[in-house]
Amino acid sequence: MTESGDRTVRPERLDNWLAGRGRISSEEKERLKLLADNQRNIQNLERRGEGKDQRKVRKSIRTWIEQGKSKDVEFSSQSKDVRDRQIDAIIALRYLDVEPDEGTFYVKGRAA
Repeated sequence: MTESGDRTVRPERLDNWLAGRGRISSEEKERLKLLADNQRNIQNLERRGEGKDQRKVRKSIRTWIEQGKSKDVEFSSQSKDVRDRQIDAIIALRYLDVEPDEGTFYVKGRAA
Protein backbone atom coordinates (compact mmCIF):
# COMPACT_ATOMS: atom_id res chain seq x y z
CA MET A 1 0.00 0.00 0.00
CA THR A 2 1.39 3.34 -0.91
CA GLU A 3 0.29 6.85 -0.09
CA SER A 4 1.04 9.05 -3.05
CA GLY A 5 3.31 8.06 -5.86
CA ASP A 6 5.80 5.42 -4.84
CA ARG A 7 6.25 6.46 -1.18
CA THR A 8 5.50 3.68 1.24
CA VAL A 9 3.17 4.08 4.19
CA ARG A 10 4.78 5.65 7.24
CA PRO A 11 5.61 2.97 9.85
CA GLU A 12 3.57 4.66 12.59
CA ARG A 13 0.52 4.76 10.31
CA LEU A 14 0.94 1.09 9.48
CA ASP A 15 1.28 0.29 13.19
CA ASN A 16 -2.03 2.08 13.82
CA TRP A 17 -3.72 0.06 11.08
CA LEU A 18 -2.39 -3.20 12.46
CA ALA A 19 -3.57 -2.25 15.97
CA GLY A 20 -7.06 -1.47 14.63
CA ARG A 21 -6.80 2.27 15.36
CA GLY A 22 -5.96 3.51 11.89
CA ARG A 23 -8.16 5.28 9.41
CA ILE A 24 -7.89 5.13 5.68
CA SER A 25 -8.80 7.85 3.23
CA SER A 26 -11.66 7.52 0.76
CA GLU A 27 -9.10 7.11 -2.05
CA GLU A 28 -7.48 4.24 -0.17
CA LYS A 29 -10.89 2.65 0.40
CA GLU A 30 -11.69 2.86 -3.32
CA ARG A 31 -8.33 1.38 -4.26
CA LEU A 32 -8.72 -1.50 -1.79
CA LYS A 33 -12.21 -2.23 -3.16
CA LEU A 34 -10.87 -2.17 -6.72
CA LEU A 35 -8.11 -4.62 -5.75
CA ALA A 36 -10.58 -6.90 -3.99
CA ASP A 37 -12.98 -6.84 -6.96
CA ASN A 38 -10.16 -7.78 -9.34
CA GLN A 39 -8.37 -10.29 -7.13
CA ARG A 40 -8.84 -13.25 -9.50
CA ASN A 41 -7.67 -11.25 -12.52
CA ILE A 42 -4.63 -10.02 -10.61
CA GLN A 43 -3.71 -13.58 -9.65
CA ASN A 44 -4.09 -14.70 -13.27
CA LEU A 45 -1.88 -11.85 -14.45
CA GLU A 46 0.74 -12.75 -11.85
CA ARG A 47 0.74 -16.32 -13.17
CA ARG A 48 1.23 -15.04 -16.72
CA GLY A 49 4.21 -13.02 -15.50
CA GLU A 50 6.06 -16.00 -14.01
CA GLY A 51 9.61 -16.15 -15.29
CA LYS A 52 9.67 -12.43 -16.09
CA ASP A 53 11.15 -9.54 -14.13
CA GLN A 54 8.81 -9.35 -11.10
CA ARG A 55 9.27 -5.60 -10.74
CA LYS A 56 7.98 -5.14 -14.29
CA VAL A 57 5.15 -7.62 -13.69
CA ARG A 58 4.00 -5.70 -10.60
CA LYS A 59 4.26 -2.41 -12.48
CA SER A 60 2.23 -3.81 -15.38
CA ILE A 61 -0.51 -5.03 -13.04
CA ARG A 62 -0.53 -1.68 -11.21
CA THR A 63 -0.80 0.17 -14.54
CA TRP A 64 -3.68 -2.05 -15.64
CA ILE A 65 -5.55 -1.52 -12.34
CA GLU A 66 -5.03 2.25 -12.36
CA GLN A 67 -5.52 2.92 -16.08
CA GLY A 68 -7.63 0.05 -17.40
CA LYS A 69 -11.14 0.61 -18.67
CA SER A 70 -14.46 -0.38 -17.22
CA LYS A 71 -16.89 -2.49 -19.18
CA ASP A 72 -19.61 0.13 -19.55
CA VAL A 73 -17.56 2.91 -21.21
CA GLU A 74 -16.98 3.27 -24.95
CA PHE A 75 -13.38 3.99 -25.89
CA SER A 76 -14.34 6.54 -28.55
CA SER A 77 -16.52 8.59 -26.18
CA GLN A 78 -13.65 9.41 -23.81
CA SER A 79 -11.21 12.29 -23.72
CA LYS A 80 -7.80 11.93 -25.34
CA ASP A 81 -6.10 11.88 -21.93
CA VAL A 82 -8.24 8.95 -20.75
CA ARG A 83 -7.70 7.07 -24.02
CA ASP A 84 -3.93 7.58 -23.74
CA ARG A 85 -3.92 6.18 -20.20
CA GLN A 86 -5.94 3.18 -21.37
CA ILE A 87 -3.41 2.59 -24.14
CA ASP A 88 -0.77 2.44 -21.38
CA ALA A 89 -2.89 -0.27 -19.72
CA ILE A 90 -3.04 -2.20 -23.01
CA ILE A 91 0.75 -2.01 -23.34
CA ALA A 92 1.06 -3.27 -19.75
CA LEU A 93 -1.22 -6.22 -20.53
CA ARG A 94 0.79 -7.09 -23.62
CA TYR A 95 3.90 -7.34 -21.44
CA LEU A 96 2.03 -10.06 -19.56
CA ASP A 97 1.15 -11.84 -22.85
CA VAL A 98 -2.50 -10.77 -22.77
CA GLU A 99 -3.72 -9.77 -26.21
CA PRO A 100 -6.57 -7.26 -25.74
CA ASP A 101 -7.57 -7.70 -29.40
CA GLU A 102 -8.81 -11.20 -28.58
CA GLY A 103 -11.15 -9.86 -25.90
CA THR A 104 -11.13 -6.75 -23.79
CA PHE A 105 -9.69 -7.19 -20.31
CA TYR A 106 -11.88 -4.93 -18.17
CA VAL A 107 -11.19 -3.65 -14.69
CA LYS A 108 -14.14 -4.68 -12.52
CA GLY A 109 -15.70 -2.10 -10.24
CA ARG A 110 -14.19 0.97 -11.91
CA ALA A 111 -16.51 3.93 -11.89
CA ALA A 112 -17.45 5.10 -15.37
